[in-house]
Formats: sequence, structure tokens, C-alpha cells
Amino acid sequence: MSNMNGFALVDYDVHKGEMTGETKAQATKRVAATYQEIYKHIYPISVRFTESVYVFKVAYTNAMNIAFVAVNDALAKKGFPPVTFNVTPIAESADGLMNDRVKRSLNDEIRSLGQSLLKSIEALEGKFNEKTDDVESFLYKTRLKIAQAKRDLDVARGLVLMFAVEKDAKDAIDAVTTIIAAEAVKRQMAKEQNAADAKKAEAAGLQLVEELEA
Repeated sequence: MSNMNGFALVDYDVHKGEMTGETKAQATKRVAATYQEIYKHIYPISVRFTESVYVFKVAYTNAMNIAFVAVNDALAKKGFPPVTFNVTPIAESADGLMNDRVKRSLNDEIRSLGQSLLKSIEALEGKFNEKTDDVESFLYKTRLKIAQAKRDLDVARGLVLMFAVEKDAKDAIDAVTTIIAAEAVKRQMAKEQNAADAKKAEAAGLQLVEELEA
């Protein structure tokens, strides 16, 4: 691994079939939890190429090996089977091609983050419109979605710096930052409107009481 500024791929296998005594629903849930555990440990240092193949900088090979040890430790505690993984350094001659793929993948990930946030907010707004008396729950859930998007964007920014593609990812990051800011403003406006509506309702209630007592 002489090219410490170069790239490496990590691929892994998740046992998707049903284990002994496991229902199909339980297997589906286990597989989803396994992918989530893997994602949690390796996303901060790698970029996804496919569902089970990620690219990272060769300099982080030890960190990647440690990440999968942590993944399998976590899976063992849940009674899940371990995942097998392979790390493959990429030839230095492919650095240019890999760099282009990283740029595209990172941009796709960042745009997907913004789209996911918008879809989540739209879904919450749809539920809110069906049940307009649940304002506080709507505001709380919206705040959680925005907070998660901010955390995900921070991770994406870290990857952008790690792979030295700040310029190439700037537009995608700016777009997501704008979405997060806009949703935060909408949430604040809804909160203020809710407070104003509550104050009006309180005033109307007091007036009704006064009229009944008169």
C-alpha cells in the first residue's frame, strides 16, 4: 500500500436468508438492522458505491478494519450472524477515475439527504393536515427530522474534506443547507402561529366566560 493517498474498496456480505427458528419478517428486520449497524460505523470514513461496496482512502485501512470489528461485536450482542468483509486497494493508475466516482457518489448522497428531508416533512405535513389539533407533535417531529438532517450533513461535510472535493460538492451542500434553513423557518412560523392561535382561543374563552357570568 505505497499509495497512501489512494483509494481502497471494502465489500461485505450480509446473511439475508432466514436463520434457524427465524420467520421471514424477523429475517427482514435483522437484515435491515445489520445494514444500519454497518452504515453507522463505516459511513463516517467511506462513500457508498453500491449497497455492499464502499470506497475509502487507503490511509484509513486500519480504521476500516476496526469499524468492522465493532460492527461484528455489536451484531454478536444482538444474536445476529457476523458479516464478512474484504478490503481491496485500488491501483494508483485508477486514482483519477476513482476520484470522479467519489465526487458523483458524494453529490448523490448529499442531494439524497435533502430530498429525504423534504419527503419526511411533506409526510408529516400530510398527517398534520389530517389532524390539525396535534400541532405540538408535528412541531416536535419536524424538529427531530431537521436535527437529523443537520447531523447527516455534518458527516457529509467531513467526507467532502477527507476526499478533498470541497469545490465539487459545494453546490449540493449549499442546496441542502438552504432546505434545512427554510424548514427551520417554516417550523418557527408554525410555532408562532400556534402560539397566536392559542392566545386567541384563550381570549375567546375568557370572553365567553364573562358573557355567561354577566
